[in-house]
Amino acid sequence: MEYLVIAAVIAYFFWDVILDILNAIAGAARRRSSGFQKSRFVDERGYERFADSGKSVHRWAAKKKLGRELYPGEVVHHKNRDKLDNSPENLHVFPNQEAHDKAHRLDAIRHGKKASYQGFNRSKNKFK
Repeated sequence: MEYLVIAAVIAYFFWDVILDILNAIAGAARRRSSGFQKSRFVDERGYERFADSGKSVHRWAAKKKLGRELYPGEVVHHKNRDKLDNSPENLHVFPNQEAHDKAHRLDAIRHGKKASYQGFNRSKNKFK
């Protein structure tokens, strides 16, 4: 009976280790397949692009967030105006350029034209 208890305790700890290893392997595989491990560069307009294809990272991230391809004419907008912040919660997809421009015009009225296009100063959470 004592051996059974000891075996159960050992199996419990061993199972946790196995699960941790499997989760680490699965997480690494997800990161590799997500594309974020690929080499990237910043283009002349300040947007991040994949080095192998030249495709923009923010459009790729928006596609992953929506779970579908972007429709022709859809515009991906960085909510905090930081072109290098491609986190899903920072991206918004407008149906067209006109709707995107309207968002910038409203921001310009609220915060000034410079802030509308240059964005937030992350350290103070205010517009630059």
